[in-house]
Amino acid sequence: MAQTASVLPNEVLASNAAQALSNAVSTIVLEIPIPPGVNKLGVQIKPTVRALTAFLVEGKFHPDASYVTITGAITTTPPAPVTSANATLATLAADAIGWFFMDTFGLTSVRVSATCATAADGLITAFAHGATGEDVIDQFSAIGSQEQSAESVAKTMVNGDVVFTIAGGPIQIVDLLSECITVDDATASTMQWQSAPTVGTATTISGASGSLGSATIPAAGATVRLAPTALSTVPVTALASAGGVQLGTNVANRITVNPGTIKLVIGVGSTTGTWKHRLLYKPLNKHATVTAA
Repeated sequence: MAQTASVLPNEVLASNAAQALSNAVSTIVLEIPIPPGVNKLGVQIKPTVRALTAFLVEGKFHPDASYVTITGAITTTPPAPVTSANATLATLAADAIGWFFMDTFGLTSVRVSATCATAADGLITAFAHGATGEDVIDQFSAIGSQEQSAESVAKTMVNGDVVFTIAGGPIQIVDLLSECITVDDATASTMQWQSAPTVGTATTISGASGSLGSATIPAAGATVRLAPTALSTVPVTALASAGGVQLGTNVANRITVNPGTIKLVIGVGSTTGTWKHRLLYKPLNKHATVTAA
């Protein structure tokens, strides 16, 4: 089906429904004029019948110029001037929806082409909207770079417990503080933190604390704080008699962990008292999130 396009002041709309695709040659899906004032463009695609094997974005810098390649490698971490995408579009599955946003400042036209798998009977439907104004994706990116926090429920600590689950991207640990809510018995339990990434090998990110038993920590309100001097550094304990106040360590180190979980390594035996854990972190991309158990 033929493309339609509507150009308005500071805005452009384009669509193409059920455009035939080939597995042998690249097919133009959308050709989007970029009028003055339009500096952001969003494109949504949905291939049917066949998955994609190639996806290309091209641009013109002058109406009389030829198209030049912008990128053929749009992924969830795309190259500029593409600012965001939800998938690897060059391998998008049949019936899946893909999208991307891009900056269009300096361009007079954007062209999108695709190739499908196996046979020349693929189809694709595409929509595009260009507009002026602040990039919403950039706003969320800025928000995502700010410090955020997660807090667990109060519970006993058992070896291997998952306390935090990280999804969407890596994070930087700014602070990690545990608070004694109810006192342990005489068991001399120790605690240590471990990063268990979805991809890769689980690694401890602290040394083991001193005893958390009642002989050492006789009252609720004590705190144990991660000390990032080294990945083997013992966490710092502050007793309730000192208000649980933590000064921390005067180091610039920050531990980064990949998507997966942050777990407890409990030595000697599980605690009988309950503890709550608070994580202050900075997402290292706009998709990274932390969920506390």
